[in-house]
Amino acid sequence: MSDSFKSISLVNAEGKSLGLSNEEVLSLRLNQWKGWKCSAGVENIFITADGNIYSATCRVGGWLGNVYDQGFKLPEKWLTCTKEWCMCGQDMQLRKVREESFLPLVHQEPPAANVNKMEDADAVMPFHFKSFQEFPKFVTWDLGRRCNFSCNYCNESISNNYEAHKSWGSLKHAAENILKSFVKGDKARWIFTGGEPTINPDFMKLVSYLSEGGHNLHTQTNGSRSPEYHRELIRHSSIGVSLHLKFMSEEKVLRLAEAIIDEQVNHKKASQYWFGVRVMVPPGHFDKALSIKKALQKVKGFDEFGHIFMSPLYANELDRVGQMVKYDEKEYEQIIENA
Repeated sequence: MSDSFKSISLVNAEGKSLGLSNEEVLSLRLNQWKGWKCSAGVENIFITADGNIYSATCRVGGWLGNVYDQGFKLPEKWLTCTKEWCMCGQDMQLRKVREESFLPLVHQEPPAANVNKMEDADAVMPFHFKSFQEFPKFVTWDLGRRCNFSCNYCNESISNNYEAHKSWGSLKHAAENILKSFVKGDKARWIFTGGEPTINPDFMKLVSYLSEGGHNLHTQTNGSRSPEYHRELIRHSSIGVSLHLKFMSEEKVLRLAEAIIDEQVNHKKASQYWFGVRVMVPPGHFDKALSIKKALQKVKGFDEFGHIFMSPLYANELDRVGQMVKYDEKEYEQIIENA
């Protein structure tokens, strides 16, 4: 597998670097940066299902405005992290330094990954630094809480099956506000989550509108829409499937992957986007997850275009954030090996 599965670089002042995926950082519990300086709010914003703006999903720094209002003002200085754990994949990729004296480390491309383990990192930055320079702003947007699954590890505050969808008029208005008040002429990487973003009837309009503007898009989805829907989506956006074993059969996952990869093989624009499957592994289900991984790896073209990860689950209770659910020691080791 190529380095394209990696997303985070840990670097230190000695010139050492370690490239990891989000799942590896979580599994190895390297996501502790309390007291560090972080670019959240300056290079990144997080938008809730209600349109409220925060520096990142951790909400450090407090409320910054609402995306449906005009003229919100965002911070100009990096903030100090106050969280014990950094739990969001995008938050983990944001540039961070242990102290301000290490800022020069994150203004240049990280050294090639040259160590297998690092316990003394002084900075964190995106692994794909050239891509970051091309798209220096990040927008993580929960389009709504509405979801067609009901996973027991999703907190009710982020997922339900009854809230109304945002209209195209509202979505376009919000996007234009973001472009004017945050992106400000740069190109941005937009990450869409939910709930389940693809079940909004106007989601495809939104990704088409932004991709035509030259922005880089990523859709985090449960993969429940049809293979043909995903064929169209991969022409505008990278696709990350969070695979929930209770709701997605191996057969359906394979049909989905076959359609996406076929589109990437046969269409140049689709080939430029990333496709990955993150298997959410509940305790006692590693064998099923491994079976799906092996089946996906046999899909024609998956070795070139597809990526697969395994992820342990974390508690959804607000008072247990950062605490992993209980696994058998052997099973946990197997998940880490396949992360």
